[in-house]
Amino acid sequence: MIRRRHFLKLGTATLVTIAIQHQGIRYARAIAQPTSRKRALLVGVNNYSNDTRFNDLKGCTTDVQLQRELLIHRFGFSPEDILILTDDTPTKPTRDNILAAFKEHLIDPTQPGDVAVFHFSGHGDRVLDPNPIRRENGEPVRFNSTFVPFDSKVGSNDDAVPDIMGKTLFLLASQIKTEHVTLVLDSCHSGGGTRGNVRIRSRSSDNSRELKPATIELEYQQRLMEQLKLTPEELTRLRSESVAQGVVIASAQRDQKAFDAQFNFLGQAADASFSGFDAGVFTYFMTQYLWQETASAESAIAQVGRSLQSQFSQQPLVDPKKGSGFERQPIYFVESQRSSQKAPAEAVIVGTSGNRGTIWLGGVERNSLETFEPGATFTPVGSTAEVRIVSRKGLTAEVESSTPLSTGTLLQESARIIPQNFALRIGLDPSLKNDTASAQRTLQTLRRIQPVPSQQGNTPYSGEVQYILSRMTREYQEQFSRNGTINLPAVGSIGLFSQGLDEMIPDSFGDVTENIEVAIARLSPKLTALVATRLVKLVLNAKASRLKLEAVIQKQNGQALIAQAFTPRGGTQPVLSGSRAPSQSLNLCDSFQVKLVNHESTLLYVCVLGIDSLDEMTLLFPNQFSATDDASLVQPNRTVSIPSETDRFEFIAESKGTGTILVLASRSPLRQSLLQLANLAPTQSSPSSACPSATKTTSDKRGVESSSTSPNAVPVDDAIANLLSDLSGTRSGNSGVNHSSQISVTEIGALLLTLEVK
Repeated sequence: MIRRRHFLKLGTATLVTIAIQHQGIRYARAIAQPTSRKRALLVGVNNYSNDTRFNDLKGCTTDVQLQRELLIHRFGFSPEDILILTDDTPTKPTRDNILAAFKEHLIDPTQPGDVAVFHFSGHGDRVLDPNPIRRENGEPVRFNSTFVPFDSKVGSNDDAVPDIMGKTLFLLASQIKTEHVTLVLDSCHSGGGTRGNVRIRSRSSDNSRELKPATIELEYQQRLMEQLKLTPEELTRLRSESVAQGVVIASAQRDQKAFDAQFNFLGQAADASFSGFDAGVFTYFMTQYLWQETASAESAIAQVGRSLQSQFSQQPLVDPKKGSGFERQPIYFVESQRSSQKAPAEAVIVGTSGNRGTIWLGGVERNSLETFEPGATFTPVGSTAEVRIVSRKGLTAEVESSTPLSTGTLLQESARIIPQNFALRIGLDPSLKNDTASAQRTLQTLRRIQPVPSQQGNTPYSGEVQYILSRMTREYQEQFSRNGTINLPAVGSIGLFSQGLDEMIPDSFGDVTENIEVAIARLSPKLTALVATRLVKLVLNAKASRLKLEAVIQKQNGQALIAQAFTPRGGTQPVLSGSRAPSQSLNLCDSFQVKLVNHESTLLYVCVLGIDSLDEMTLLFPNQFSATDDASLVQPNRTVSIPSETDRFEFIAESKGTGTILVLASRSPLRQSLLQLANLAPTQSSPSSACPSATKTTSDKRGVESSSTSPNAVPVDDAIANLLSDLSGTRSGNSGVNHSSQISVTEIGALLLTLEVK
């Protein structure tokens, strides 16, 4: 659990993911200076019914749509310059069609200075390389990564596959007449099957089987080498040195998996407006980030990586052409908003009929998407008109406005809706076996907990789940042990996993002798605290808020800036960071401080929460509650430091990993809801074995500590109702949440600061 003194006690990312061999596959991605033409080839393959190596995927065609809308509406690509090949297009993404499209759309027409983008989402694999590159120590890299087309299949006798090798992509990219090339690859080459409630974009059959490239692939490479006048030795040398052109953006590190997952899909929900979608987690996270922020490829992927690593144990990478500095160029080589890039936005109008229209919600943060239900509103960039959601399905919503709508208009959030029926969805792992029905009945007695039984097929659960209730099996134990986890729970014990079954929720596994009812009773306080965290994440709106608020994390001595967040749409000009760039990291056992600045001309009520990588939350500020709301009040144009010089506690980075600080500011008092939230998020502290000399948090500065040891002391619905009432300014005598609450960007600001402990 995150605690005030050691809130960075994080679950270590385990299950490593396999994506691109260290020097095996080098992909060119690029984009450039302002150019006369920007072209993109976007490929997505879900259907692999002809290939026994793979299960079908579900999110690859969504990836293509995510990229298309981003490139058109954010980066100024012309729709006629974007070519799409998916299962749903008349021209399927077969091997021949992908290679022909690459030549005809990216190689032949592209001129020096143009921008070229290639995106592939689908399965990846690896094959024996007949002319392998070598690592720095001289050891050959036996395998070359591949991406698997729609019509690929294993040969009947010789284990040869017609996959498109990384070597082939290197040769193709070498023929593009611009260096502004960006190759985005959302696939991996090893691992298999499904894990938890995610699918893995790699082989599902025997991974020990050594495949080799088909003759057709080797012959095609030979023709490309002849066109480029390259000998096999020269090609090997070039591949060993660098990517061919521009930049390669890969969805995961070598030895990591690339995930395909469900988002915001609530299974058999009565309200169809909550229907979700499937997507590659990397493509979704990256495109959503780029709707809000544009930066260099290096910094953008670093930010995306922090979010991915904390939720899916997947770390993307950027591989530029050696010595080019392309990683520091604007992503997609599209310059600033002064040219092709458009304003940050949550949505864009993609179809209209008078005052009604269809919008694409690609810029909405994934944890908040559920709040964009009927009644949520937007404002067109540069306008004061209101656009209101009427219905939503996944990332597409129908809207209406009091004024005529225009296709291509960018929309920024005005107000979101916290749904009255939000709940924490808990998957029931097949390892529960005969206890599944009892687990389902028992969980249904808990407020805001929705059990989701497992099902047969490629999708383990009907809809998105946040956690999985499971027994510790021998297989799970072996998987964690292989990845260095120690002190594993006993086989047969019951506890909680993350949705990908790649992390154990700390302190959630009990004694092997307890039955399912006892286990759920023991887990009830933890589940209640996780419900509170989920609620808080629904109000995150740092990019959309119009409040003028700034927050930084720095070392206790104030000499090093660690993380920074502010509200750009409020016109906030950061003053705490100066010219310093945040490092985003702390060393183990470092002490640190949170500084808040209220840039408003009126007072704000503020709280600070720590959230670890597995969503356990601790209330960090206010430190004491009096009979008034003054404890959480920050005066106009004032800065507060937490802890201050007089406080008798400290924040210490106790465990390695990624953690977040959430700063919640409101024009309305928050005292009542914070008191109850404190009970849902316990704050007691204990010394750390990693940092034994650290000063322990004292209780006399924390008036709520004595009452926060029992999360069930406050009914979860009471705490949620009070927080929503405080945030929406609609406090009433109701103790339950009987209506949806509207959260306005002019009244609420919620900032998230992410940091890594090394």
